[in-house]
Amino acid sequence: MEATLDKQTSRRFVKGTGHLLVQLLMIAVSRLRKVEMELGDLGLELEDEQEEIDAYSDDIGDCHDHIEDIDEFVRELKAGNVSAISDATSVLVEMAEEREENQNLLRILADTRSCHEGRLCSLLCAM
Repeated sequence: MEATLDKQTSRRFVKGTGHLLVQLLMIAVSRLRKVEMELGDLGLELEDEQEEIDAYSDDIGDCHDHIEDIDEFVRELKAGNVSAISDATSVLVEMAEEREENQNLLRILADTRSCHEGRLCSLLCAM
């Protein structure tokens, strides 16, 4: 009789433990699915931030190119190599203003890109 009780107790213990393990596994699987979804969302955010950084980098490059074009045009104008312009003084003033506007835009773009880079770093640290 004592051996039977031990077997019954063992079976109940194994059955209860097995049921508990199944519940724990189900909870773990559920949590892993949530983590997988969160990582997917984070991955999309990372892609978005990288695209923003790339776009700002392109705009910054374009701005640098435009400033270089202005500088080259001004050099040519001052050297007298642009004969089609009658009022060089007003064109030089206009070019100086345009260059300044581009420099201001360049600072804004660089600051904005820097913010996105900071956000990207924060997202990477969150992973």
